[in-house]
Amino acid sequence: MVKKNMTKKKRKKTTKHKQNSNLWILPVFFILTIATIISLEYIKHKKGKDSFVFKKSSINIKTKEKKVDKSYVSFDDKIQILFNKKRIQYTHFIDPTWKYHHYKIELKKNEIEPIRKELEQQAKKNKGILREIEKIEKEQIYLYSISFNKKMTHKFLISALIEEEIIIAKIEKQKTIVKKNVPKIAFIIDDVGYHNTDANELKKLNIPITGSVIPNTPYAGGEGKKLYAFGLEMMIHLPMQAKDLSLSYPKNEFVVLSSTLAEIVDLIDYARKIIPHARGLNNHMGSLVTSNEESISKVLTIVKKRGLFFVDSRTTITTLAGKISRRMGIKTAEKDIFIDHIKTYEHSMGQIDKLIRVALYKGQGIAIGHPNPTTFRAIKDSIKKIRSKGINIVFVSKLLTY
Repeated sequence: MVKKNMTKKKRKKTTKHKQNSNLWILPVFFILTIATIISLEYIKHKKGKDSFVFKKSSINIKTKEKKVDKSYVSFDDKIQILFNKKRIQYTHFIDPTWKYHHYKIELKKNEIEPIRKELEQQAKKNKGILREIEKIEKEQIYLYSISFNKKMTHKFLISALIEEEIIIAKIEKQKTIVKKNVPKIAFIIDDVGYHNTDANELKKLNIPITGSVIPNTPYAGGEGKKLYAFGLEMMIHLPMQAKDLSLSYPKNEFVVLSSTLAEIVDLIDYARKIIPHARGLNNHMGSLVTSNEESISKVLTIVKKRGLFFVDSRTTITTLAGKISRRMGIKTAEKDIFIDHIKTYEHSMGQIDKLIRVALYKGQGIAIGHPNPTTFRAIKDSIKKIRSKGINIVFVSKLLTY
């Protein structure tokens, strides 16, 4: 009996010892399980898969976002602004191989070296190099190139005008503005697009007439399509900042003094999408912008690039727009008479009488009106009188000069 009790006690001790020795397995197993789960989730996270442990970093997403610099001005734009400021006429085209831009200009002999230096400075500012490719002293022809990162991107062919050529050029210019035998009148109706009946009213007049459409108006696109369908001429009536600082000039609709070249490009290209058949552009308001040489030069640089003509609405006597347009070689015209700054039939009839006198004196006259019932009535009632004076009514594009 004693021996049996002793053996039972020994068995109990060994089983207790075994139980105690197995207790460490559970925490180790738990730790290994957690480590395995974390490892698997980390691998999923690295592969870009969803993980309930690791979240995607927002920093990587932010770094991928590119900021668009609206104030960016290309080297070509800088060159063209330089030429426009210096009143230099130029021809610009891109080589058919698309390897470089080519500029051709003619200058007086004493103007060539200053312009070469200006081009050299512009190249250096943009980390480029200007080189002389060829010089023919006898004909006074100079060929320069500008390279960036050892790659030629621009060529400038500069030739010297001799006095005889200058005289011939002046004569040719005068030929373009010689008065025609038959006087002509053009009517422009601004502010088209606020009503869906403007184009219909212009059609009813049954004359060549030009509608100028404001891009950000409720019916701009539809009225533009109707004008085109009716065989009438249309322009972009581009809003520009006036001298009246009490008015609002939202930058997404108006050209303002602080507008960059890129912002003006956006405004004009947006207008061309809304009114794709517009052949020209004139200013809506804009007494401040058209009086500022730098600001209006930016606008006209884009007008020229887009192949549009320009009509100076002459909303101020200090405007420079027409003068700079001609200097840049843009087909242009200028308003002579506002028909309806006083919105009465009697006033509009009196203004059209003035327009007739202007046309008979100058050989042509351009009037601007707005979509008012009294304006339409006055134009309609004046047509017979205008024609009786031997004056033709034409689209404004027929009265453009350089």
